[in-house]
Order: sequence, then C-alpha cells, then structure tokens
Amino acid sequence: MDLSQFKNLMKEQALYDKDKKQAQVTASDLHEALVQASIELSLPVKSISYEILQRGRKGVFGVGQQECVIIAYESDRAHAEATESEADFAQFSIDEEVSTIDDIDGRIAVRCLNEKVFLSVKPPQGHGEPARFDEIQHILRRRGIAKFDESAARAAIMDREAEDVIISSFVHNPASDAMLDINLSEDDMAAYLVLTEPGPGGEDLTENTLFQYLDEMNIIHGIDREVIRDIAQFPDYSNQILIAQGTRPQNGTDAQLEYLFETDRRKLMPKEVDGRVDFRNMNLIQNVIEGQVLARKIPLTEGVDGSTVTGETIPAKDGADIELNIGENVAVAEDGTNVYAEQNGQVILSETGRISVAPVFLVNGDVNLKNGGNIDFIGAVVVKGSVEDGYSVKASKNIEINGTVGKCNVISGADILVSQGIAGKEEGYVSCAGNLIAKFIENSKVVTKGDVIVKDGIVNAHVDSNSSILCTEGKRAAIVGGHLRASKKVVAKTIGSVGGAETLIEVGFEPEKRQRYEELEQKMAQIAKDVSDIELNLNTIEKNPKMKANLTAEKLENLKNLRLKKDELNKDLSAYSEEFNEIKEYLDNLKAEGTVSVEGKIFPGVRLNISGAEYKVKSELKWTTFYKEGPVVRFKEYSEKRDGD
Repeated sequence: MDLSQFKNLMKEQALYDKDKKQAQVTASDLHEALVQASIELSLPVKSISYEILQRGRKGVFGVGQQECVIIAYESDRAHAEATESEADFAQFSIDEEVSTIDDIDGRIAVRCLNEKVFLSVKPPQGHGEPARFDEIQHILRRRGIAKFDESAARAAIMDREAEDVIISSFVHNPASDAMLDINLSEDDMAAYLVLTEPGPGGEDLTENTLFQYLDEMNIIHGIDREVIRDIAQFPDYSNQILIAQGTRPQNGTDAQLEYLFETDRRKLMPKEVDGRVDFRNMNLIQNVIEGQVLARKIPLTEGVDGSTVTGETIPAKDGADIELNIGENVAVAEDGTNVYAEQNGQVILSETGRISVAPVFLVNGDVNLKNGGNIDFIGAVVVKGSVEDGYSVKASKNIEINGTVGKCNVISGADILVSQGIAGKEEGYVSCAGNLIAKFIENSKVVTKGDVIVKDGIVNAHVDSNSSILCTEGKRAAIVGGHLRASKKVVAKTIGSVGGAETLIEVGFEPEKRQRYEELEQKMAQIAKDVSDIELNLNTIEKNPKMKANLTAEKLENLKNLRLKKDELNKDLSAYSEEFNEIKEYLDNLKAEGTVSVEGKIFPGVRLNISGAEYKVKSELKWTTFYKEGPVVRFKEYSEKRDGD
C-alpha cells in the first residue's frame, strides 16, 4: 500500500467513525441489552450490530450474578440502506425484480494461538458491506491487546480476503481460554455447538480441538466438517451452531403392480379421422395375444436405517409385498414378476383387481353405436343381435351372429355363422378362413377358404370358395344371378330363374388363383402398352438426328428418365410373366374334378366354367350334374337324389 492509498483509507475510516452512532449498554441479559440499545439509538433491533464486553450470568441464589455489557451501534448494512433509500427512493418501482442473491457482510476473525494474534478476513457476498478496520479494534480491545500492526491489519482489510495474517503477540493465560459446549436435541437428531469467547490472554479453539471434543461427547454421525473448519477459522461466539445432523430412517416402498394395458375405460376414446371423431370405432376392446405381458410387479424395497448424531441406529420398515391376483387364461412367469396372457383374447380387469383374458367377446345386442361400435377382437365374437349398416366385425377366431349382416364388413380367421342371413346392399363384404354358414346371401361379396353353406338362397351375390358352395337345405334353396366360384363343386336345388337372370358359376380351380390370373393378365397388357408408347417416343427422337442434336438439357434428362422407366417396366413385366405362366400351367393341368349339380331345375341362360371349359345352358334341365370331360362340359343325372324325390 502506498502513502496516498493509506491516507485515503484513514480519511474514509475517520468519516465512518464520525458518522457512526454507538452506545454502551448494561442490562441483566443480552435480550434486555439489545432492547435498551434500540431505544437509545432509535433503531430497530435488526439494524443493530453489537459487541459483547461482558456476558451476563444469573448465578445461583444471587451468588456469581453478572450483568451483560455490550457496545451497540448501527449496522453498516442498515446505514447504507438508509442512505441509499433516501437518495434513490424515487427510482425504484414496486414491481421491480428483487435479486435472489443473499447479501452477506464481510467477516473478520481475530484468533489468539501460540502467543501470536492472527487476523483473517472474508469478502462480502451480494450487496453485503466489506469488513471495517474499527471492527478489528473492538475485538482486540475485548481481548486485552492494545498494540498491533495497524499497517498489516489495514492491508488485510483493503485486500478484503486474507488468512492468518500475524498482527500482534500476546501472553497466554489458560484461565481465559475459549470454552465450548454441545447441546443435543431431544431426539438426538441434531447437535449444536455453543462457544464462549476467550478473555484477555485466552487462546481460541483449533480445528483439532473441536473434532476431539466432538469425539469425547460421542458425536460421531452426520458431522458437518466444513462448518467445523469454518468455525475454527471464523469463530462465532454469539449463536449456537448446528454442527451435526442425524439421518432419518427411510422406510421401504410397498410392492406395486404396473399395468401394461389401459385400466381407465374413460381413456378408451373413439378414433379421430380427418379432424372428426369416428364413433363407429370406439376402441373399447383391448386385444392381447398369447404370451403378451399384461402387468409387471415392481418389487418392494427394503428400508434404510437411520442414525442419531451419537450413532444410535433408528430402524426402518421394509415395504409390504403384494399377491398377484390373476384369473382365467393368465399366468405368472417363473421370475414371479411378469403376468402374461396364456391365449389370445380381451384383457379384463375386475373391480377386485383380478386380471383375466376372455377368449370370446360377447355383444348383448346389435353392433351399433349404442353398443360400442366396430369390433376388432383377437378371439371369438358372439353377436346376439345384428350387425347394422356401416359397422364392422373382425375376429381372429369364430364369429357367430344371431341376427343379420347388413351393408358392412365381417372378417374372421376361422368360421362364420349368420343365423338370419347376409344382405349387403351391393357393398357388404364377408370373409373367413374357414366355413361360412348363413340362411341367405343377397347382394354381397363373400370370400371363404372353406365351404359356403346357405339354407334359403344366394341372390345376385359374388361368392368365392376354396372348397364348395352348397345351397340345398331350404325349400327355396336357389342360386339366382351373381357370380359364384368354387374349387370343388357347387350344389343347389335351383340355379337361375325363369326370367333368365344372368348367373355365372365357375368350378375346378381356386378362385384366388383365377382372380390373380386375371389381374396379372390385365397388368401385363397395361405394361406392354406403356412400353410400346415409350419405345415410340424414343424411336421418334433417336431416328431424327436433327431433333436429337437440338435437345435441351431438360429434354435430355427426360430422355434418360424414359429409358430408365422402360427398363423398370420390362423388369416388372418379366416378374409378372413368370407368375402368370405358373398359374396358367396350374389351370391347364387341372383334373376335371369340379362339378355343378342341381337337385331341382337349372334354367336357360346360366353360364358354367368347369376347369376352363365353358358351357351355356340352353334348355331347362332337372336333376343334373355338369362335369368336364376332355375339353368340353358334359352332364349326367344327378346321382345324390334324396329319398322321396
């Protein structure tokens, strides 16, 4: 520090000492002394800083009683805030954001150890005030030290951060050493350190002394070592300080069951399509498949014991376990954690928390908006009523419908039974991987892997079966109009009508293969046309040198793309041709096993295709079976006449 800096510091300190009000107060205890100081200084208690010259003691029966003596003065921070508020009050707004940084004044510590006096200084935080030189003087006066190195002390104050700067010496008086005590909370979960400031000639406490005392007092758990180190460096003789905290026990958590399906039916809302709610698809069925995990048990956790500051264990409770509540078609994995479905179906959670899987979905009424809308189920479906127009039923297993099927879709991975029949209004579609049984089929498309068995009749319908189509049981068992295709045979009481309804029946091949054959034939014809058009465009350009020479970059790019498109089409044509030839070979080599039989009458106008051989009925025939012999269709008497016919 140069001379000018020293002069400025002295001037600043003199002005501060001049302006600062202080009062020496004597009272029975510290609280009363602060109240009295507040009156004398006309300041609130929170705005007063103080130094204790003599601690008060109550004594015993009046013996040893000692009054409390303090020097009180306005705190630096309160003084600065008052001055600032007077000058700048008009500049502040009520809504102005307040800083969240704690404002902490700078700190000073004077420690007497080993006949040396050490000074340490800490800088302020936030808007806190820096330490003042006069604070050193007050402390040294209390400690009975009159002379000290003022230059070193002021340099430490100016630096604002210093540690163990030697500023004086002292003659040790062990009787005046600092004292300490430990206060424990009632539950031994907190330990507080209470320090008594040393008197003149007394030594301060060291870090080792503090830790040694804690050990002697059996404070062994939850010690805040940073606080102890700070106390040793910057002793606090005015407060009791929390220096150790016990650990509360942590009870374990109970085992829980995590459901892997939606348990709140209110969240099973209709789907949204193009911004509109589709109330036909209510999503009320939660399908699960065999082996699917439905729930997962989260194991309990064990408790963690706590401890008092004296090391006494506080036992914790372990979490409680739960039993897995499972119902039909549900099992628990070997690990005892996962709950899984034993078969496909609908997962159901009962009011008691039991998880089960229902393999059959029952609709007690019609399939419509009122009863939940469309059905899409992994399992079997039973509909006690009808399937109304515009709705659909899909199931991986059997579908049984007690009423009728309207203009809707019904798709099954097994058999379909429709007790009252199918009336599709030219838009209905029914498909199954097994057999279809219905009272009648009208104006619908039906596709099955198994037999189609109809009691009363098939009218103006498109029916495909990879097995047989049988319409013989009812009194009106007739096939009138439409297009029927079966791999094995078609049998009916009546085929066609007196009015000559256009009826086409094909047998002797799988309808799917025949349909694919026709699709490939159409695709190949379209590709051949597209290739021909591209070749025409390419030849027009390539055979005209003048046109070819004047092509722009854009047209050259288009020409390149045409050649690439031609190559792609030829690749597709090659693949389609290979598949087409395989199906054609299959159809050409079919044995003449397909038959069409009529128990009653077959009317003129009915067209038959048996394994590729075509025949148009020209006259009314009875009890007849049509079959293929060589390249032509022949007919004979129906051999399965019933008794009484």
